[in-house]
Amino acid sequence: MPLVREKTHVSIGPWMARQNALGHICQRGRGRRIEVRPHHRKIGVPRFIANHHQRVRKGEPRTPHQDGRITVREAANALGVREGILRRLDADVFAGAPREGVRFFAPRDVDTLRKGLEETRAKRKGSGAARTRPRG
Repeated sequence: MPLVREKTHVSIGPWMARQNALGHICQRGRGRRIEVRPHHRKIGVPRFIANHHQRVRKGEPRTPHQDGRITVREAANALGVREGILRRLDADVFAGAPREGVRFFAPRDVDTLRKGLEETRAKRKGSGAARTRPRG
């Protein structure tokens, strides 16, 4: 008696229909549906629609540097402090300021941080002399 091989291959059409009926939504936040394609069965249904990202519009600066802003590292070098100190100072001086993504500083922000840094150093010098005890 010859062996009968059981059909294990299932058509991709019904799978695609079930997945499209589930209504996969792009997680970018705009509520658009992802169209499930045959190759998604092998690699998985994507979380985002292809090329669904913010695009730079013509007329806008392409980088913050073109707008005159500087990075945290550049601002820390300009002030002569470490990046961690600058970030803590930034959190104190600009508390409650909305943030999105990477932090960039405008020249006026660096001047404000410089004043805050000088005030902090002046407070430490004034209170540091009173706290020192003679060793012995």
